[in-house]
Amino acid sequence: MSRPRIGFVIPSSNPTMERLLNSTDLISALGISAVCTRIRVRSVEEGTESESQFATDTLADAAELLADCECDAIMWAGTTGFWLSRHADDSIAAAMHTRTGTPTSTSYRAQMAALSEAGTKRIALYTPNADALHRRVHECLSDQGYSVEVDKAGGITRNIDYAKIPQAELDATVVALAGPEGRPVAVISTNVSTSTDHAIDSAIATVWWAARLADATSISYRQAHQAARVE
Repeated sequence: MSRPRIGFVIPSSNPTMERLLNSTDLISALGISAVCTRIRVRSVEEGTESESQFATDTLADAAELLADCECDAIMWAGTTGFWLSRHADDSIAAAMHTRTGTPTSTSYRAQMAALSEAGTKRIALYTPNADALHRRVHECLSDQGYSVEVDKAGGITRNIDYAKIPQAELDATVVALAGPEGRPVAVISTNVSTSTDHAIDSAIATVWWAARLADATSISYRQAHQAARVE
C-alpha cells in the first residue's frame, strides 16, 4: 500500500526541511512520502521587501505545482504566521486550498498544535531571527496565552545563515533555555532543527502535522520528536 504523499512549500534558502525529510526513522514513523517545491526567500526581516516574498499568491502558485503530484496534503513550511500575523497565515492556507482542493496547513498551525501538547503555558522561546522579528514572535505567543519566561534571538536576517548555526551550539542553547526545571522550548524556524529534550521544534512539528493532516498517523508530536532524534 502506498504511503500518503505530502507536498511541502519550502523557502529557497532552507536546506533544513529536506534534510529532515530524509530522516528515514521520522518518515517511517509517520508513514508518509514527501515532495517539495520552493519559493524565493533570501532574507527574513522587517520591511516590505522581505515581507513581499511571502505574498499569498506566491504561496498559492507553489501549492498548485505540488498539486500536480496529486498530494494528499500540502504544507507551507514557513513560520511567517508568527510574525506576519495569524490572519496572513489563514489567508495563505485558504488560498492554497482553493487553488488545489487539497487539505492544506502551515508551520504556524503545526507549531501551535505541538505546543498545545506540552500541557503548560509557561515556555521558553528561541528564534534565529533579528530582534525585531523575534519580538513579533514573542508577542504572538503572548497573544495566544503563553508566558515566555526566558528567550533568545539568534540575531540573523540572511535565511541561509540560519542553517549554518552549528548543531552543538543550537542544542546547547535549547538546553540552557529549558533550564533545570525542563520548561518546553519553542524553537521557531523551519531552517533550524533540534531534537534535544524539551524542544518543541517547528521543523519537526511541520512534518508531523502534515502526516496528521493526511490521516497517515495518529502519533503525538512527542513521539515524532523521539523518532527524529534516532538519526
